[in-house]
This record gives sequence, C-alpha cells and structure tokens, in this order.
Amino acid sequence: MLQLQLGADRPPSSASPGGEGMSPTAASKEPKEGSMANSEAQAGALTAAPPPDPACASRLAAACVAAGNFCLDQFLPLILIAMVILGVAWPAPAIAASATPLSEVSVGGIFFITGLGLNAAAVAALLGPRSRWALLAGLIAVLVLTPAAGLALAQLPLQPNEFALGLSLFWAMPTSASAGVMMVAAARGDAPLAVALTVLTNVIGVCTAPFWAAVILGAVVPVDVASLFARLTYTVLAPLAAGWALRTCVRGAPALAARHKLPLRMAQAFLLSLVQWRLMGQNAGTLSRLPGAQLALLCTAVLVAHAALLAACAAAAAALPSALAPGGRKQRTAIAIMSAQKTILLMSAIVVALPQDAGVAPGLLMLPAVLGHLTQTVFDSVLATLWGRRTLRWEAAEEAAAAAAAAAGGAAAAAVAAEAAVVATAVAAAPRWLAALRSLRPSARTTNMTRPEPSAIPPSEVHVTLSTPEGLRLRVPDGTHAV
Repeated sequence: MLQLQLGADRPPSSASPGGEGMSPTAASKEPKEGSMANSEAQAGALTAAPPPDPACASRLAAACVAAGNFCLDQFLPLILIAMVILGVAWPAPAIAASATPLSEVSVGGIFFITGLGLNAAAVAALLGPRSRWALLAGLIAVLVLTPAAGLALAQLPLQPNEFALGLSLFWAMPTSASAGVMMVAAARGDAPLAVALTVLTNVIGVCTAPFWAAVILGAVVPVDVASLFARLTYTVLAPLAAGWALRTCVRGAPALAARHKLPLRMAQAFLLSLVQWRLMGQNAGTLSRLPGAQLALLCTAVLVAHAALLAACAAAAAALPSALAPGGRKQRTAIAIMSAQKTILLMSAIVVALPQDAGVAPGLLMLPAVLGHLTQTVFDSVLATLWGRRTLRWEAAEEAAAAAAAAAGGAAAAAVAAEAAVVATAVAAAPRWLAALRSLRPSARTTNMTRPEPSAIPPSEVHVTLSTPEGLRLRVPDGTHAV
C-alpha cells in the first residue's frame, strides 16, 4: 500500500536522475552523447599514436628469417641434442622402443636416403690422371691412417671405459655424409673431390669398419667380424643399394631427389635422432649417475682430439707432393677437411648391430660420437669460413702477381718490338746509305782544314763520317767506301 501510494503521488513526468524536469527523451540522449564523446576521444588517441617504425619491422622480419635459416641449416645437431636430452630425462618410452626393430628400420631408412643421393658420375669424373692420385690419398687417409691413429684414444683414462672406446671407434668411421662437402666448399677447396671421397669412403667403410671395431673392442668384448658384417649387409648395404638403384633406374629420380634435398636431409636427421633417443634412454640410469666432472672431461677430450686430428690432417695434406695433389691447394684442402670429418651414421649402425650381451653399454659408446659430431659441426664450420677467407686472400695475391708478371712481360715484349722496328728501318735504309757513300768524294770530308799530302796519311786510315737522318753514324775506309 505504501509503495502504491508513493507511486501514485509521483507525477508522470517526474525528473530522472539526470536532472529535475528533464524529459525521458532528453535523458536517453545524454548517455548517447557521452558515448559518442568517448569514442571520439579514443579515435583521437589512436590517431595521435605514432605509426610503427618500418625499419624496426624489417629488422625483426630479417631476424626471424635468419633464425629460421639457422634452424634449417643446423637441424641435425639441434635435433640430436633435443633427442638425447629427451631420452635421458624420460627414458620409459625409449626403453619400451628397445623391444621393437625401431633402430634397425631407422638405420635402413638413413642409408636408403643416402643411396638416393649417391652420384656415381661425380666419382667417375675424378678417375682421370689429374684427380685419381688425390682421390687415392684421401681414401688412405680416411680409411687407414686416421683409424690407426684413433687406436691410441682407446687408452685414454676416461670413466667409464666406454667413453674412450667410443671415441676411438668414432675415428675409425668414414667421412661425414654431407657436412664435409659443405665445409670444403666454404673453405674454397675441391668440392667434386669431397663428393667422391664421401661416396667411396661410405661404401668401402661398410667393409672396413667391422674390422676396426673388432680391433678396438676386442680387448673388452669379442666381436665376430663376419656376423657384424652380415648384419651391416641388410641394415646398411641393402638399403644403400636399393636407394642407388632407384636413383639409377627410375627416370626423374635424381631430379626429384635434388628438388627435395632439404626434406630428405631432415628426414635422415630425424631417423638418426630416433636411434640416439633409443640408445640414450636405454642407458639413462647410468648417464644420470655420472658426475659432472667426468662429462666435462669427456667433452674436453673430444674437442682436443678433434683439433689435433684436424691439425695433423692439414699438415699431412700440405706435405703431399705435387704428384699426389696435382690440383694444388684446393685438393689439399679437401683431403685435410674430409679426413677429419667422421660420420655418425655408420657408427650408429655398428653400435645397433652389436649383440645385446656384448658387455658394453651402447648408449655410453654413442655419447662420444654424438659429442664428436657436434664438435666437428660447430668447430669446423667456423674454421672453414676463416679458411675460405684466407684462401681468397691468397688467390687475390696470386692474381695480382700474375697480372704484374704479365704487365712486365708485355713491357719487355714492347721493348723488343721497338728494337726490332729500329733494326728493320736501318736494314731498309741501307741501300740508300750505300748509294750516298759511293757518291762522296774525299774533298767533301775536310772543311776549313789544310788538305794533307797524300803521302803523309795512308789511305787505309782515312775514314768518312756520315750523319744520316735516322741518327746512325757510319765510318767507311777511304778509297773503298765499303761498310
């Protein structure tokens, strides 16, 4: 009742909260005008805001593109680090994958992709007399000398012992599949020779690596070379031959492989990282219990060993006689870099092919190889760039010296030509000189002088001197007028 009465006492056109006596239409217009004012103020603020700097946007875009290119170029080391950390930090899936043929299938896929990229024509082109000896020297360095030098690494005081054995076994591997060729090109070396060394060492290395594995691991665990080679035959050689046959027999396969080179390389890197993930997860317990000092010592040993190997290979290549390196500096650069580059692909295949009861932890054997691969990728990339700059300076100096020698030779040739022209002019004018000499008389030789008696001076000692227009002076005996 009270509310009704209050409502009744209220006039129909009562004032709203906006003001007394204001009509409902006016009250409804006020909020709209306020919202319009706010929107105008916001629009003014947006208009007054400074526009974005186009230079800053372009720098940001360039940085993003550079980061993407870096990730693509270094996809293999980045994914290797990630999968190793994942296998150690979360080993359960990797241990479960150990019961499956994941590693064997991954290794087969790796070498099938390698076979797709084999270029036999590049090898055949280097069998000429100018490159065959350099190719032979590179094969001996990669497959014989560096593995023999790596035997000393097995005696390093690293704990556990698998670290020293794995580092020694890594030195016995053939050259890297693709990184070595890129580094030789960056160092301005002989890239075709590097391609040929990659193909031949990875094919021949399937036969030599089991022998070196038996030599290195034989002191710890007996290795059956025939059994190991048989396993490598169907995990490495058969996929390699299948990929090469597909490239050779299918029309358009080489162009397709070249067009999709980056995706194939990334797929190969992913398959390799799966192998490392499985091996590291299988030995995660041992790796997690290792002291940090032992891991730091292993990293130091890997870095120092690779630097010493590269320095020794460079010194040996520089000492090669010209008969073994007729291509000069470019061939020596290719031999040095390719001899120090080792592949982790065949190393993974050998470790996977070892029997389960071999008595060595496969993950611990692979860890030095993973660190060695990362070391040679980073270290040699920087060194190859510096090497290439130095080679450019040498080539510029040689070109300048050749240009100076050519200029000096041109000046000498011009001087000889000028002298020849003078001689030719003199020879052509000789008949006129002789005719002029014959027309002379003895009285024309004396001017303002008293003619001596003929009996005082013998005729044979009297000479006539004639200045010709060509600037030559001829002395002719008196009486004979002969030149």
